Amino acid sequence: MAEILSPPISPILLLARLRRYCELRFVKMYWQCMRRRRRKRHHCQN
Repeated sequence: MAEILSPPISPILLLARLRRYCELRFVKMYWQCMRRRRRKRHHCQN
């Protein structure tokens, strides 16, 4: 049953979820990096 239902729908849903998850993760990492840069900008200048 699951095998019959899955092919047309699930890959798209999985891709959408993965894409959304990756985007959210990327945004979080990006903001964390920006915050760290702002905080440590005057602390360590290479």
